Amino acid sequence: MKRFIKCLIVFFSYFYSYEMNLRVRLLIRLVYSFWLSRLFAQFGKNTRFGTDAVVIGGKFIRIGKGVVFGNYAEITAFANMSERTPPSILIDDKCQFNDFIHITACNEIIIHEHVRTGKFVTITDNAHGHSNYASMSLPPNQRPIVSKGKVVIEENVWIADKVTICSGVTIGRCSIIAAGAVVTKNIPPYSIAAGVPAKVVRQIQKDV
Repeated sequence: MKRFIKCLIVFFSYFYSYEMNLRVRLLIRLVYSFWLSRLFAQFGKNTRFGTDAVVIGGKFIRIGKGVVFGNYAEITAFANMSERTPPSILIDDKCQFNDFIHITACNEIIIHEHVRTGKFVTITDNAHGHSNYASMSLPPNQRPIVSKGKVVIEENVWIADKVTICSGVTIGRCSIIAAGAVVTKNIPPYSIAAGVPAKVVRQIQKDV
């Protein structure tokens, strides 16, 4: 029986090769991305999504050209009753986000061009409640959504796997955020940051 199954797989592989599978998956991504594009305020040319994306508040989200999302992306923008201005997510050209990216805004998130992430990265400008006794006494789903400020990620930043970027943070251009870091404060340009909370472990100087 095992020999028969093996022969069947080999026979099938002649008609449906690995290369053909990649082409079929690309076609699925193209169709899926076109279907999703209508949800957004702006959806740039050659922007592509993987499968199983979650999009909430697309009318508040603008995406530039040539942006690539992996599978299971979750991008949400929702109005917060305590904020007078509507939420905003702006993703500039040619960014690349790996699988399970989570971007959520009730205030503002700006991601400049050529930012790249690993898997399981969270970028958020909000949290459930304040860090005080009254707020923490409530069940998490009853705490008000609050924001300490917008998030800005400047150009050419590399963000490794399982990083969390919190509200009120700016990450300077050409920086690297190490895997597993939790960014709670500003990171200067050309820095390497790591840890929980993230701290600058090295700042790159221009070659003389």
